[in-house]
Formats: sequence, C-alpha cells, structure tokens
Amino acid sequence: MGLAVFGTVLTHVTTDRVVETLRSKGVPAGEARDAARSVAEVNQWVFYGMAVALGPAFICSLFHPGTRVTSTPAS
Repeated sequence: MGLAVFGTVLTHVTTDRVVETLRSKGVPAGEARDAARSVAEVNQWVFYGMAVALGPAFICSLFHPGTRVTSTPAS
C-alpha cells in the first residue's frame, strides 16, 4: 500500500515540476505536458518492476528461519 501511495505522489509531483521547469524555459504548455507524461511513464514502469521484485522477496522472507534455532551446535 505504501509503495502505491508513494508512486502516485511521486508521479504527480514529478509531472508538475517538469511542466513548471519546461514552461519557465519557454516550452509551449502542450509540449511540456507531453514531456512530463513521458517522464512519469518511465517512473511508473520502475515502480511496477519494484512491485514485481518485492512479491517474491516477501514470500522468501516468510520461509526464512530468521533467528530461530534449527539445530544445536556441535561441542
């Protein structure tokens, strides 16, 4: 859930700031919005990749013994 919220906020903030920056450099509004959407789409794919990678990592963490003692040490 946190990754989804973070991704959404990041996408909106990035889009707004890219548009503002390009507009301040004299780029027309339509072109600035198109460029900002392109940047946001790249970020979106990165978050999709992270979500896919986190799924198996979570499954592995469920089966990891952690600090449980699984055998006694040899003396």
